[in-house]
Amino acid sequence: MKILKLFACAALLVSATWAMGKNEIKPTMERQVQSAISILQGGGNSQSKASQIFALFDRYFDYRQMAALSLGNYYKTLTPAQQKEFSQLFEQKLKQNFIEKLGYYTDQTMIVQGISEPQGNRVHVKTVVKGKDKDYPINFKFFPRGGSDWVIYDVDVLGVSIIQSYKSQFGSLTQGGDFGAIMQRLRTSKAIAD
Repeated sequence: MKILKLFACAALLVSATWAMGKNEIKPTMERQVQSAISILQGGGNSQSKASQIFALFDRYFDYRQMAALSLGNYYKTLTPAQQKEFSQLFEQKLKQNFIEKLGYYTDQTMIVQGISEPQGNRVHVKTVVKGKDKDYPINFKFFPRGGSDWVIYDVDVLGVSIIQSYKSQFGSLTQGGDFGAIMQRLRTSKAIAD
């Protein structure tokens, strides 16, 4: 299960320095996933591998959108400074969880199986982690940021949304409107960890 969490975090490390069109999603993901597997199978320590994988995938994730979704409507009540602070900490937390999970990698592979379009403005990339005894599904969810730049806004691991996991953790805190408590929960949360 920990290797799945590693791949889920890797999935979260796929934001955009250039636009990616809808028809480029599948081939781009195939290429980047294989590059990430090569990095994981190569030499170096966890921090070095993580840095290389972040360099590969960061451009494909909308961390700000992910942070906003994890807080739901409460995010809109925050000041721009609070939104920025929360989004930065949210991204750091995702990356920290990924680095912590690198030690669990033991030569598993990940394969892009195909894409689906549940809506015209949503594309899901279906992937599978091939384990020794079992295969595990991980789905990347894309939306068109700015109308044409397709980026990841969520990842499902074994049918569970990472964003929904965080949203459920923050639920009672957002109702109380305590930004400090939300930030503390994010600093100490284990939504993608154990």
